[in-house]
Amino acid sequence: MAYAESKALLREWGLPETLRGVGAIALGYAAGPEGAAAPRKDGYVVRI
Repeated sequence: MAYAESKALLREWGLPETLRGVGAIALGYAAGPEGAAAPRKDGYVVRI
């Protein structure tokens, strides 16, 4: 998305134009069965 388009969306949604997108999400269905989740590292994610 172009810079001008993103600023227009912020105005349309009534949000400050100083906000920036910092993430992404993928939507859809898996092509096959889910595998086992990898073990998580202790302390890898910290919520404040």
